[in-house]
Order: sequence, then structure tokens, then C-alpha cells
Amino acid sequence: MKALQPTMLRLTCAQVLIAISLFNPSIGWRALWQCPVEASPTKAEPTKITPAAKAFNTLSQAKRCYDVQKYREAAALATVVIDSGNYAGTAYWIRANSLLRLDKPLEALKDLDASEKAGFVIEPSVYEARARCHIETGNWKQALKELDRAIAVRPVVSAYRMQGEICFQQKLDDRAVQCFKKALAIDPGDYWSNRDLASLYDSRKEYDKAIFHCNRMIRLRPKEPDGHGLRAKIYQHMGKPDMAKKDIEQSNSKSDFPF
Repeated sequence: MKALQPTMLRLTCAQVLIAISLFNPSIGWRALWQCPVEASPTKAEPTKITPAAKAFNTLSQAKRCYDVQKYREAAALATVVIDSGNYAGTAYWIRANSLLRLDKPLEALKDLDASEKAGFVIEPSVYEARARCHIETGNWKQALKELDRAIAVRPVVSAYRMQGEICFQQKLDDRAVQCFKKALAIDPGDYWSNRDLASLYDSRKEYDKAIFHCNRMIRLRPKEPDGHGLRAKIYQHMGKPDMAKKDIEQSNSKSDFPF
């Protein structure tokens, strides 16, 4: 038993790193692979693979499958971990996100509930996942509530942006503008919030504001054609065909798909 004590300490570390990795993969999983789950075998006493260590290895396989978009395999491996009784919170989380990407939002919601009950770390991304499930089922009001819960945990760009996109789609333009502005207050360099605001202002015929955010898009990603393409469309709406033509040429020079 004494020989296995270091292993259990490492498993505890690994369990924490799994949770970290789901929110910051560049840190958590790189560290995770450096964290052994079994003590080295010795001549005196061969290493025994504990049920917890076996479950952890399977959970690692599930995460790798999820990362390469093998969602069915990830869900199946997460189910094995859940059935083992170890790391249930994390396994439910991986399976929920896999099911969501397999267009099974109602099943994903059940797993998100189970993950929370099993003690999975509550982060904004948990409620964002729940919001995506409700979006898939057309329950916009509940999706907005889940995003409010995400922001209550910690204000993050992705939650505000998702709220803005829902409000824009539901023609709640004033609220959408506020959501996108809050996202940009956190990160002025968020490309997609700038794009969403450019599109929203264009739809409201607030063209100067739309152009402002297109200019930001171009500064943020100068090699991409999207900013020039959107700005060309806005110039056309403004009755400035010469300006639009210049942006169309710029867009086409950066794209394999002419505007």
C-alpha cells in the first residue's frame, strides 16, 4: 500500500488538471501528459492498475477523441468512465459536449445536470454549453437565462457575444448592441464581436458605426478577406460604389472565392 501512495497523489493532481484543461487546454493538458498515473514497477512488487487509474486513462482517451472531433468515440469512452464510478463529473461533461455536437441537445442537457450534481467545476463554459443546448431546441429565453448565469460566475467575452447573437436574431437590437459592447469592453480585439456589431449597425442603417467596426476587423486580421467584403457591402448600401469596388478588389485578392 505504501508503494501506491505517490500514485494516489498524482491522480489527485491529474483530476484537477482535467478540469483546468477543459477551460485552458494550452495549460492543463500539456501538464496532464507530464503527470503519471501509475508508479513505476519494481522487481519487488509489480504495479497494479487501480480502477481509478484505468478510468483516468480512459477519460484521457475520451478527451483526445473529443479534441479531434471523434464525438461518438468520445461519448462512448466517457460512458465507460461514468459506469466505473470514477471522475463522473468530468466524464459527464465530455459526454454532454460530444452529444451536443452530435445534435442531441436534450441528452446533452441531462448530462450537464449530472455533471453539476457530481461536483464538476462550475465555470462560465458550463452555462454556455447549456445555452447552446437550448438554442438547438429553439428555447431562446432559457438560453439567455443560462448565459446570465455564466456571466454571474465571471463576465466573459463568449457569453456576452452569444447573448448578443441571440438578441440580434430575435430582433432585440438595442440589447444586442449592449451585449456586444460589453464583450468588447472586456476584449476590444475580439474579432467576432466587431463583426457582429458591423452587421447589426448595417441592418439599422447606422453606416458610420458599421464602417468603424469593419475597420477594426481589417486591423485585427489584415490578411483575411471578410472585413473588406463586409465593408464593400456597407459602402454599396451607402451609395458609394467606388469605395465598394476598392474593397471588393481587396477582398478578392485575399480570397480563393471572389466576392
